[in-house]
Order: sequence, then C-alpha cells, then structure tokens
Amino acid sequence: TDVYAQLSEIVGVENISRLGGTDRFDASRNIARAVFGTIGAPTAYIATGLNFPDALSASAAAGSIGAPVILING
Repeated sequence: TDVYAQLSEIVGVENISRLGGTDRFDASRNIARAVFGTIGAPTAYIATGLNFPDALSASAAAGSIGAPVILING
C-alpha cells in the first residue's frame, strides 16, 4: 500500500497496475504476459526463482534490451 501511494504521486494512479500470481513463478509469467502480450519478445531470460542472484544478474542484461526475465522452479 505504501509503495502504491508513492508511485501514484509520481505517475498517477491510472498508470499503475498491480500484477501477481499464485507464486513468484506464476507472477513472473503474468508480468511478462502483461508487458509483451501476444506480440512476444525476441529474447527472454530464464532464471531460477530459487536463488535470487541468478534473477538479479539476468535482470540487468534483460533490462538493457527490454526483455523479460521469467522465473522457473529449478
């Protein structure tokens, strides 16, 4: 709630979407789907959701080219 309030002051409430899932793996797929929709992405990074450094390092590479990071359970 606090983060939502802070973001709404910066970008306006109409520009904020709350996305989630049953777990972090489902949430990562839902976020990728919301951003890339049916168009897809030419590149996607896959990282284990069991060890955060993997996703953290993948996010820098993915962010530099506008690609999603999808977490897997393994």
